Amino acid sequence: MKSKVGVNVVLLSLLLVISSLTIVITPVGASKAEVEVIIGFTNKSQVSQAVLNSGGRVNQIYSIIPAMFANIPENALEALQRNPNVKYIEPNSEFFALEETIPWGIDRVFGDEVYSFPTWSSSIGSGVTVAVLDTGIDKNHDDLNVLDGTNTIDSTDWWVDGYGHGTHVAGTIAALDNGLGVVGVAPDVALYAVKVLDNSGSGNVGTILAGIEWAVYGPDGVDGTEDDSKIISMSLGGGYSASLEAACSSAFLSGSLLVASAGNSGNPPGRGDNVGYPAGYNSVIAVAATDQNDKRARFSSTGTAVELAAPGVDILSTYPGGYAIGSGTSMACPHVSGVAALVWAADPTLTNVEVRGILQTTAQDLGLSAEHQGYGLARADAAVDMAISTEPPTPVYYDLTIALTGSGSTDPIAGTYSYEEGSQVSVTATPASGWIFDHWQLDGVDVGTENSYTVTMDADHSLTAVFTEETQPVSYTLTMDQPTGLGAVSPEVGTHTYSEGEVVTVSATADVGYEFDHWIGDVADTYSATTTVTMDGHKIVQAVFTEITLPPAGTVSVESITYATTGGRNQDRHLLVTVTLKDDAGVVVSGASVSIDLYLGSTIFDSATGTSGDNGTVTFQYNNAQSGTYTTTVTNVSADGLTWDGNTPTNSFNK
Repeated sequence: MKSKVGVNVVLLSLLLVISSLTIVITPVGASKAEVEVIIGFTNKSQVSQAVLNSGGRVNQIYSIIPAMFANIPENALEALQRNPNVKYIEPNSEFFALEETIPWGIDRVFGDEVYSFPTWSSSIGSGVTVAVLDTGIDKNHDDLNVLDGTNTIDSTDWWVDGYGHGTHVAGTIAALDNGLGVVGVAPDVALYAVKVLDNSGSGNVGTILAGIEWAVYGPDGVDGTEDDSKIISMSLGGGYSASLEAACSSAFLSGSLLVASAGNSGNPPGRGDNVGYPAGYNSVIAVAATDQNDKRARFSSTGTAVELAAPGVDILSTYPGGYAIGSGTSMACPHVSGVAALVWAADPTLTNVEVRGILQTTAQDLGLSAEHQGYGLARADAAVDMAISTEPPTPVYYDLTIALTGSGSTDPIAGTYSYEEGSQVSVTATPASGWIFDHWQLDGVDVGTENSYTVTMDADHSLTAVFTEETQPVSYTLTMDQPTGLGAVSPEVGTHTYSEGEVVTVSATADVGYEFDHWIGDVADTYSATTTVTMDGHKIVQAVFTEITLPPAGTVSVESITYATTGGRNQDRHLLVTVTLKDDAGVVVSGASVSIDLYLGSTIFDSATGTSGDNGTVTFQYNNAQSGTYTTTVTNVSADGLTWDGNTPTNSFNK
């Protein structure tokens, strides 16, 4: 190890905390509680509106997966879960930095090499960006090169690392070879500080989702550009999250390599499967910790998800204002992130899958069980050597046989084709006239009903498009006769054709001076103005209207529309809209039915109906109404013996 001068070593006492999946309830108003959740959706706009209608709010909609971070009333959970546009709702679980007692491992991952490591002559990480999802990174540290960053926790700066954890992790990856303090595995790496944990080391699913999304797209917010993070390093952990798993998978498919701490939930005998998340996902490299004797650190989590091991006991690294010693799988994870950066810098043409394969192939077997070490100890020297010297493997090809039953075509056309292993082959089915596409069969098993199907070439496969002959539907006529009396019917007077079994809604609307009396024909309800007809044969329907005698008409008017707010600390949480009625004699009108449309800007916010009280007023209350300009339009007033003049006074209110 290189000599360092003036190293300020701070001893840290670090404890592991693993989060549990709980929903944090925050009081709202006097009687309602809110929960923070991640909502997976199939229709963004419908679910967003459903959240707003429930009295909740949408905090963020993610691009990397179809999901949103929202606050919703606790009592609205059940209704939202039944919404057909909602795929799932899960709590916005907390995640924490993984640590134990308070680092040496750079020498170890370079094998028998000594500082200055000969491997660096081939690669020191140039051109590779590593996003450190943690508590931030001290960008003013003399031993670190921090390129950019973001804060998904709050409005504070990403370079403020009040916990020290992120700065410590960053130093192991890329502390500069500058004669100061310590040196990292890949000193020429460009670091992104993605602050997803606060200054106490805590975050949640939502902050980590936003951090992964930022890392994948880079500072410019566009996937596939040079500023995207090749490596996403996550020295953090918690419970399972479907949203987080989907985001990690999406990031991996986009080309990023994800590395995470296996966790510090291990026991001295090393029994059980206790790897945390995100390390436990298939798309993420789970890193266990070893000590100076190449043994499993007693705290290191164990299980089948463990993929690699790296030094994680008494690791010296950078810290805000100086340097510190730390222990935990949090310290092991950045060793692997640094090795991956060296491999990628040595051969930028490699894919994330190929880099991962090199790390696995060149890992040193420590003689530990696979549940403790995975493939073994990450080795920078061997991995870089393989990246620059190994000939590309001979590609493996598999056959895909495309066939069809019935009448139609496929693209590619039916036949046998050869594809390289791992290829994603999309096949589209188009039915012939008079036929419909029914389903696909992959290797004799029914697999899907969409017209397109994608086959992953991991073996020889046969894919069959199944078409069935289209059956002609039976249809019947519904004849709407001219009504008796004066009024209109829907469907309109005439003959209409419907499919067999279709249920048709019919309705009758009387003209002024008439009222609906009954139907003649095969309707479900003879005396209801709106009813149905089931088309199991030809039908004839006629409406009967009778003349009515109208009482003498007075006039009712909307005297005024006023607004007020109530509730909350500033009495401005809820919106009250009050409509006052008077007759043409200036007397207030009670017992009248009043219908309104409430607009927020140019969009209808709500439609409602109420009854005026003894003082001639009816008040509509909207709890937790959002800010904006409101206007009200009265759409109907119904009062015994009075006719509404149809006018709505000019009104407006800024909340």
